[in-house]
Amino acid sequence: MLPSKATVIIDLTVDPDIITMVNIDKWGTILNYSYIPSDDQDRIRHRKYLD
Repeated sequence: MLPSKATVIIDLTVDPDIITMVNIDKWGTILNYSYIPSDDQDRIRHRKYLD
């Protein structure tokens, strides 16, 4: 995040027990409607399907 005059930053203290951890790389993939293979074999199968 790049600060600017319009930037508002909120500093929160949150109980770690209520935080849901997210894999940002996979979440970006989901948001871009990309395929997430279940394992290497599935990744290879899907790549061949696309080719």
